[in-house]
Amino acid sequence: MFPRVLSSGVKIGLLFGLMFYVIMYYIVEINLYFVYIWGIEFVFNIVIMYLVLVLFKKDKKFEIVDECVLDLKPWEYVKPFSLILVVFTIVLYIIFGNI
Repeated sequence: MFPRVLSSGVKIGLLFGLMFYVIMYYIVEINLYFVYIWGIEFVFNIVIMYLVLVLFKKDKKFEIVDECVLDLKPWEYVKPFSLILVVFTIVLYIIFGNI
């Protein structure tokens, strides 16, 4: 349902998100917590990127061609490092969660 997003859709979504946040938080001064504004902005950005994809769809699809210039084998420490990051994040929430 959601194929790859065009870069122009991302750029439009980024500009819209910035304008939406500034307008809602500083001009309209809506009385919502900023995280809720981020959530609303996120939904709008998804819709905008999808509309740009539908309206300006490219006929030519991009395909990656491996020219064997780089070694593309997976990093061997991905799983241990990911576990360390998750545990570190949980520890931060436990330590600073009640401040």
